[in-house]
Amino acid sequence: MRYWYLLLMLLSGCSSQQGIEAFIAPGVPLSLPAPQRAEPLNRQQLLIASVKGKQYQLLTALEADQQGITLVGLMPTGARLFKVQYDQSGIHSERLIPLFGNALPPPAQVLADVMLCYWPLAEWQSRLPAGWQLVDEGDVRRLTDPEGMLVTEIRYQHWQGQREPVSLTQHRFGYRLQLENLAQ
Repeated sequence: MRYWYLLLMLLSGCSSQQGIEAFIAPGVPLSLPAPQRAEPLNRQQLLIASVKGKQYQLLTALEADQQGITLVGLMPTGARLFKVQYDQSGIHSERLIPLFGNALPPPAQVLADVMLCYWPLAEWQSRLPAGWQLVDEGDVRRLTDPEGMLVTEIRYQHWQGQREPVSLTQHRFGYRLQLENLAQ
């Protein structure tokens, strides 16, 4: 989810997005699952995003529960960069400090990445376009297109007894996110 935070930095000012749709590949829209989680999820992470040969580092805080998702990105110094919320009314975002230009994806894309990492496969299956597949194989989750080409790969490790994402590579949009959980 940390990588999603970084992606949110693309925002310019405040915005509200009612359409809850992201793209899983150029020109391939995807409707996001509902933001509510029966089991609360709270994560504080260091996120390193690699985009077009450059690296960006930020701290992120993620909270997801029955009301929705809140994702906050901070500079390593602690200054707040952005805040994104996704609830029944849509996606709402604020950018507080100028970000890294247009190197990172928009908020809905960041949320899609976060949700691809943490939301159960069953909540994604009915939302995938025809022929697309999302499968878990051990400590790897892969999203493939109808031709079987790898689009997104998420790698996991076990941390404090839970399966946690440690990297997400989005092959079609050309970015990689490395995630490191911070002690809570």
